[in-house]
Amino acid sequence: MEKQNIDRTKEKGKSIRCYKSKYCIKCLLLSLPFLLLVVLYVKKDPFLVLRKYKDYDHSNICLNEGAIGWYKYKLFRDKAHYDSFIMGTSCTMAYRCEDWNKHIHAHPYRFFSNSEGLADLYLKLSALDKQPNQPIKNLLFIFENGLLTKDYMQTDAMHIMPPEISKVNKVTYQMTFLQNFFNPLFLAPYLKYEFTHRYEHSMKGIINPYGVSHTGYNNNAIYPNEYKIRKLKENYWKETCWKELEAQSKHPKEFPRAIFHSQISYLNKIKAICNKHHTNIKIVFGPYLEKCYINRQDVAMLKQIFGNENVFDFSHSTNWHLFDKHNFYDRAHYRITLGKKIIDSIYANETNGNTKEVRYRT
Repeated sequence: MEKQNIDRTKEKGKSIRCYKSKYCIKCLLLSLPFLLLVVLYVKKDPFLVLRKYKDYDHSNICLNEGAIGWYKYKLFRDKAHYDSFIMGTSCTMAYRCEDWNKHIHAHPYRFFSNSEGLADLYLKLSALDKQPNQPIKNLLFIFENGLLTKDYMQTDAMHIMPPEISKVNKVTYQMTFLQNFFNPLFLAPYLKYEFTHRYEHSMKGIINPYGVSHTGYNNNAIYPNEYKIRKLKENYWKETCWKELEAQSKHPKEFPRAIFHSQISYLNKIKAICNKHHTNIKIVFGPYLEKCYINRQDVAMLKQIFGNENVFDFSHSTNWHLFDKHNFYDRAHYRITLGKKIIDSIYANETNGNTKEVRYRT
């Protein structure tokens, strides 16, 4: 009887062990795709955040431009001796460092972020201020209404800043990108492109089909739409969307007020950094093709903080040439030809002893 009980106990133990083994095997099989994707992520490092690189300009992924801009700044600062910065949203693409440098004679760098917010811009400028022996001689801020409304640090994968800037811990920073990698909205088009090496319209915003995204030292934008315009010529502006934009432009509207107590606090902090470095600062609001005007109270507040001579609002310009569709790549981004004219106009008074009329008056 006792022997039978022992045998039953042994059989029960074997059964439990067998069940545990099967359970472990099933768990391993179920987790295998996840583990393989983690291995792929570590190997490919699609967002260029796991390791340091010598080249951040040739990625087939749409990257976090703010983070990449910081990595490039750190990579080249000792060689390039940066002392002047173009900052703001993706509309900075219209402003080339070489065009700006004709007026400032310095060592400029385009340090932008897509859909940048005011809090993000301040954190970046504050991080520059804390870098050893880093002068900030000139700043060219390209503002939009959306930038002013964001008085909070953005923490998603396309906008989160490196720990040196954002002060988030390294684990949180890396997990943000890993989680974004596993998001089906990213992972599906990414894997499809990895296997097929063919770009599809559904991959827009995920895959960069152009290969090169910036120039080296100064981080200027690469302009694939300029090649498209050369090829299509007038047909570039004959798509339906342009007719809709032209129709909207016949009914101008002013944005609601965006600058309140929180924004004023950030703007004063930015001004304090400028005062510390004796920075020559220029703030520009570009034109909107739909004739959307920056709120006049916001413009007045910026002029009060930074000086009337340092704030330029081209959204209110009376020069109709500014709003010609041929000056634009799309509804949000204007061309480098217009960016150059704006730069020339805002420095015209300084370089000509206030005797020459600004060509594109605000």
